[in-house]
Amino acid sequence: MPAGAAHTDAPDWRPRPCTSDPAPRRRLLVSWFGVVLLASACGGGGSDEGDGATPPLPAVPPPSPAPTPAPTPGPTAAPAPAPTPPPTPAPASWQPGPPLLSARDQFAGGVVGTAIFVFGGNRHPDGLNLKSTEMLNTVAPGSTWSYRADNNNFGGHGVEELTGAALHGRFYVFGGLGGNPFGHVDVAEEYDPAAGTWRSRAPLPTPRTAAVAAVHDGRIYVFGGGNGDAATGMRTQRDEVEAFDPLTNTWELVTRMPHVYMGSAVAVVDGKAYVISGGDLALGAMVGDVAVFDFVRGQWTTSGRTPLPRPRAFTYGHAAPVIDGKIYLIGGVEGTVSNLIASDKVDVYDPAADTWAIGPTLPIQTVQSVNVAVGRRLFVVGGNRGSVIDGKEITAATWTLDL
Repeated sequence: MPAGAAHTDAPDWRPRPCTSDPAPRRRLLVSWFGVVLLASACGGGGSDEGDGATPPLPAVPPPSPAPTPAPTPGPTAAPAPAPTPPPTPAPASWQPGPPLLSARDQFAGGVVGTAIFVFGGNRHPDGLNLKSTEMLNTVAPGSTWSYRADNNNFGGHGVEELTGAALHGRFYVFGGLGGNPFGHVDVAEEYDPAAGTWRSRAPLPTPRTAAVAAVHDGRIYVFGGGNGDAATGMRTQRDEVEAFDPLTNTWELVTRMPHVYMGSAVAVVDGKAYVISGGDLALGAMVGDVAVFDFVRGQWTTSGRTPLPRPRAFTYGHAAPVIDGKIYLIGGVEGTVSNLIASDKVDVYDPAADTWAIGPTLPIQTVQSVNVAVGRRLFVVGGNRGSVIDGKEITAATWTLDL
């Protein structure tokens, strides 16, 4: 009896996305089809037992198709391990550095290459004016502060409340209070680290203390400050901005500050000087104003900038440090002009975005320190850590912060 032909379909491999796994991947399901057999009826034939017709055989129904087995899932891939997140960097924090050899406040500082130089100020505990110079090599392992040449160009006396800057590989200091007779001085002194010597330069045209020196395009600009009767303490705030050219040994009156505040911070970023905050003697309070001087245009802008949210007055020993175009305002004094409290605050200003951020708090309250940047490291050197500015808790401490 002829049989129907067997028929087999080939396996069908179809990828399906796996929606239950956390990471997208594919799983293969195999679907098999069974074999179907078909049978047909047979024709008649003679019989030995008689000559009658042989009744036809009953028709054989075709076999039912074999049941299709349920699809058998293929092996499921193991879930991919979740990626390990990068470690979260620890927040920047201040670390102790090597202490000064002489504790001092109200002194000048500057950075020549990778070395920090400081000069003058008041010593601890009697507040006597200093004439000594110290240097710290910031990259040599285990480096500590070391003395350099004294400056005896003030009749052998020291000087305080002066400002400093570095340019062309030299360290400069300007103005201050001291000498003999004691008073506001017109000092302009240059220290040559290679020779280890001091020399006097053309005097500051306007004698003053607590001015701030900042460098731009080969000149040192001295902003503000004050003078008056050193014996009585009567003080006149100065608005002059005078520029010194070390190559020609000359001074120029460049501009006058639109606002005269006590202890404004000054920093130079992208061809502009930012004069920030300070104490308004007329109001008897701290103000957070930001004024901008464009060196190229010779013009001031006094509006449109976000004021310092936590106003205070700052150190004058050096311009405010700048890292990656951001200005770091460190410590200073807050409160009222008649009740000055040393601060542990750090505020960071981004001039490009005109935004303020809070930086890592100092481990101590400090004022009248020297705050500088070397590369991406901040240094806070010396200062007065008393709760009141006249507490004379003068410190030799150095603090560093890596950014």
